[in-house]
Amino acid sequence: MTLTVDNFELSDLQALDSADVQQLLDRLSAQLQELNPSLDLKRGVFKDTVAYLHAVLEAAVRTNLERYQSARSLAQIEADPSLADEGVVDAVLSNWGVSRTVGTKASSSVTIELSQSRSVTVPAGFIFESGGKQYVATATFVARTTAGQVSNANDRLLTQLNNGNWAFVIDVEAGQIGAEYKLNAGELLVPNRSLVSYVTSYATSTFEDGTNTETNAELLNELQLGIAAKTLSNRTNMRSYLRSQPAFSGITRQSIVGYGDAEMLRDQHTIFPVSFGGRVDWYVRTQAALQRTSKTVTATLISIDGDESTWQFSLDRDEFPGLYEVTKIRREADSSLNSGFEITLDSRGNDLTATGFLPDIQTVAEGAYSTFQVTTIRFTDTVSDTSLLVVGETADYVCEITGMPLIKEIQADVSSRDVRSWAADALVKAPVPCFVQISLTINKTAGAADPDVSGIKDALVQAVSRVGFTGRLDGSLLVDVVHSFLSDDASVTALDLFGRVRRPDGSIQYLRNADSLVIPESPARMVTAKTVQFFTEVSSISINVQSVIPTPS
Repeated sequence: MTLTVDNFELSDLQALDSADVQQLLDRLSAQLQELNPSLDLKRGVFKDTVAYLHAVLEAAVRTNLERYQSARSLAQIEADPSLADEGVVDAVLSNWGVSRTVGTKASSSVTIELSQSRSVTVPAGFIFESGGKQYVATATFVARTTAGQVSNANDRLLTQLNNGNWAFVIDVEAGQIGAEYKLNAGELLVPNRSLVSYVTSYATSTFEDGTNTETNAELLNELQLGIAAKTLSNRTNMRSYLRSQPAFSGITRQSIVGYGDAEMLRDQHTIFPVSFGGRVDWYVRTQAALQRTSKTVTATLISIDGDESTWQFSLDRDEFPGLYEVTKIRREADSSLNSGFEITLDSRGNDLTATGFLPDIQTVAEGAYSTFQVTTIRFTDTVSDTSLLVVGETADYVCEITGMPLIKEIQADVSSRDVRSWAADALVKAPVPCFVQISLTINKTAGAADPDVSGIKDALVQAVSRVGFTGRLDGSLLVDVVHSFLSDDASVTALDLFGRVRRPDGSIQYLRNADSLVIPESPARMVTAKTVQFFTEVSSISINVQSVIPTPS
């Protein structure tokens, strides 16, 4: 329930603090006894009903007053944002043009495999589960065995896979709002009711949306951006400008590198080894989670060596701006649970042939993770029958692409004539990624209940995504998150942090530490605290639970 000034609602009476109610009841009873000494207030209808209900209503009114008073000014909101009423905070901060970003439900498609070709109906509202979370079919979908039976958008033609199963795809959305509901391509979803001829089901591609509603504390952090002028001038104004655009309101982190910063290399494109300014590298984390997208590509066979065939395909600048990596390449007819073929070449370049205003880019590294990046991938197919292949022929493969969305759209916006600075160009990039793996051990007593491992993993993912452009991920932050799920006698040990930084020039740097991952300062490679963001996923977190603490006697 949201507290409003013009419609002052009572708090949920069942959620009131019983100690507060009892304190008011004792005070009221004492005052009534002083007023009328002959009144029996030890027991009976008067105390247990009349006086008690009066104390309940008084406690509700006081609770609402405390909530209102905690949010009626910036000073009181900042004192403890967690206590302030969200409705009043929204009203106060709206005076500076700051509005709360409302969370969204994650959505995507699910592939359902059947053991035989037959018509199967998945009704609207049908529930799938993954990691204790529910996902709901958005409409009634019907698997059809022949193309002639497909008569509307929700009829899905069955496709035979190489493993002999048949598959069709439906659309689902998360049962609740939140980033923890995002799934990656290939993650299993289990139906909570039986389906005829069912074999398995999994996410066809990475879920879209799935964001959290901003908390009061997060909203306060945006106050400076709401007050600032929304122009491409200083860093605060530039960040404010992006956040003010509805299409980009979900941006979580920004870092702006310019004149005088060691990471700025583009303003040194002269015969003199000095910086001349006029260039901005704008690193934007457009969403908390990595974007994983499944894409069908047409590859060309370039060589055959025994039972192995080598294929190659390219992704142009518009295929996935902000691309980090290509992974899990498989044949189109194979199950998406295939582990994928080995990539033998990942070559990047820049495409600056477009018309209109273009930022000054001269090297591959300078254009990395921007909308101007192009990619060539070469991989080895170890499954296809090479005796049936001819060099030069083409075939369709499915690959998984990771990166940040909206990079192209932001670049187009800030490069438009009415928005861009008249004295500089701004090159928008996805942050340099540090992919993080986390492993730890939770120690508990033999009789204690197992901790919520799924909830802990979700919380760790969110904690990592909230780390700003600080250049370090501290283990103490993660241990604190885990302890919030544990009982007093449980402990956390064997924390191991492993990071993989993919530099703009394509080289890889590995980091490992039990205490903190600290990004080494390498401005000549454009890798510093100002350019790097940490990313992790549930699949990259390993938690071992063991009962080793003796039970108290």
